[in-house]
Amino acid sequence: MTCVLMRYLSCLLFLTLFPKAFAEELKQDSLLNHNKTQVVALGYHEFSAVKKGSAMRITTSLFAEQMQAIKDSGIRVISLTEFLQWRKGHLELPAQAVLITIDDGWISVYEEAFAVLKKHRFPFTIFLYQNYLNGGGRALTTTMVNEMLQHGCEIGCHSKSHPLPSSFRKKQKVSPESYQKYLQTEILFPKAFFEKTFQRPVTTYAYPGGYQPPETLSLLSKWGYEACFTVKPGVITRETPFEALPRHIVYGHLPQTFLRALDFPVTKNSSFSQNQNTQFPVLPKAGSSSSDRFAQIEIDLSSLTDLDPRSIRLEVSSYGNVPHSFDPIKQSVSWKPSIPYRSEEVIARLFWKKTGQKHSNLPMTWSFQIELENSYLQSLGQ
Repeated sequence: MTCVLMRYLSCLLFLTLFPKAFAEELKQDSLLNHNKTQVVALGYHEFSAVKKGSAMRITTSLFAEQMQAIKDSGIRVISLTEFLQWRKGHLELPAQAVLITIDDGWISVYEEAFAVLKKHRFPFTIFLYQNYLNGGGRALTTTMVNEMLQHGCEIGCHSKSHPLPSSFRKKQKVSPESYQKYLQTEILFPKAFFEKTFQRPVTTYAYPGGYQPPETLSLLSKWGYEACFTVKPGVITRETPFEALPRHIVYGHLPQTFLRALDFPVTKNSSFSQNQNTQFPVLPKAGSSSSDRFAQIEIDLSSLTDLDPRSIRLEVSSYGNVPHSFDPIKQSVSWKPSIPYRSEEVIARLFWKKTGQKHSNLPMTWSFQIELENSYLQSLGQ
């Protein structure tokens, strides 16, 4: 106890003598929390209520299920503006967040996906390519885009003509001057077109087909782009290079691509502990502290209908998959460690499915703190 008192008095003295230094330390801690946020960008293309899912198309019903799963998980869906503000360090985000993007500008975005997104009040971004807008048939119109802009939609640039990688290589062989002009035509000029058409800044770009011409990397910032998205899966942090932001393309015929995208890497960090929601009641509570190094984990699933008990899987940091118990009457899951917790932060993840469901729902993840020092002091007192 003497050591604890001495540390407290030292901190008090430091705060009194060096208030500016203390404030700067708090500022650095805040920035550290920003850095530990993980954002997953989801990428969609076309939607259909009647056609089967494919690599570029998802059924409206499956898309609705996925959006409901995000809603139920408590993971925050952020707008493109929020994303950019967070990247600059001007906005704090939870430990996990989702950015919804849609490429090309198919009319089904307006006719199918828009209602689903509006229902959940989810912001979303459409990456348009100039030649397809107002192209008739299955293309979005300016009027449709303007309506969606009033309900959480933002736009980014997806080039002028959505060229194939071979088009870039072909132009490159002509001459350096011709190639430079082609890059401006495909990347710079459509940015100005969209800004004029929709009367708002356009500072984000999605590479057509995910192809990143090496010569553009030094030009993107010069041309006013702040964030450029690929089709390579991964999580985004504040340190991720702006010209190579990963994005998970969700395939309509492979639902597991959605589940993999939302399976955030679990890391130990204070940001996670302070920003978490649980879909079901848990003990110890999310973000709480306990001095019990054998604290039992409990999850109340009584509000969940059609639960398949055989699908339940519980992961606990440092222990992996643990042999949990399931009470069918209370419909609750529990587990108590036989070896004491040795880390200050315990992270738990619950996986489950409903009866007849093919794939697991998004895992529920939460953490709690173990007060190791208090635990040791209590053991000494005993």
